[in-house]
Amino acid sequence: DLVLTAAHCFGDGTDDPSGILVLTGDSEDEPSQVLSVADYGMHPEFCNPVHDPTCADQRDIYDFAWVRLAAPVIPAPDPLPVVIVDPALHHRLIRAGAELVLVGYGQDDRGQLGTKREVTTDIDGFTAAGLEFRAGGHGRDSCFGDSGGPAFARLDDGRLALAGVLSRGGECGEGGLYGVPFPELCWLRDSSGTDFLPAGCAACDCVALFEAQEQEEGCGCVSASPVGAGDGEGGGLALALAELGLLGLFGLRRRRRRR
Repeated sequence: DLVLTAAHCFGDGTDDPSGILVLTGDSEDEPSQVLSVADYGMHPEFCNPVHDPTCADQRDIYDFAWVRLAAPVIPAPDPLPVVIVDPALHHRLIRAGAELVLVGYGQDDRGQLGTKREVTTDIDGFTAAGLEFRAGGHGRDSCFGDSGGPAFARLDDGRLALAGVLSRGGECGEGGLYGVPFPELCWLRDSSGTDFLPAGCAACDCVALFEAQEQEEGCGCVSASPVGAGDGEGGGLALALAELGLLGLFGLRRRRRRR
């Protein structure tokens, strides 16, 4: 099982995997399962604001990391969240104004940490390159301790699809910045060995973050099955679901504060 989270949760990336634990359940204090980590990897282009102050004001800092569990989660979450690998589905779900579900174990308005919570909010807008989006505000937001957790979009059949991974933010309640996983599928394959890319997209030539860009440049992807066909919205994309876990469903034992 592979878990996707934020790179800044791992400092400089020199920590031994044996010192990292992944928890499941609704409470970090009383987890349903405590899982060891076999390996992890950080995005090579991650610009860490802790080690490079110039990164603090940058956008698109590639704040991604993957964690491979030493053993699978038992029982696995059912249904598993959808991994978006279809450009048409991405364009429809990941857009300004789209509703999201934020999930995490972070601080609430009473300052309490460690309980899994969720809140709905909207995507406010994207960076120029489309690699990050801003979401949350007006008191409906992620907070300290939610770093690396997911922002989900909801499919018509009720399943959740991974829209973003929380990277950083300002004051709690004022919104945060989320990395978009879709354009990082090639890195995830090359770094972890787990391939979510659909047929015809080995070079990630299909990854167009905006629909206009796709129309101008063309796209090499062929979806596993038409969107909305087969086992529900996303079709054959559900074949990828058994591999990827999400830290909004799980929690890292060593929690770092959101930036």
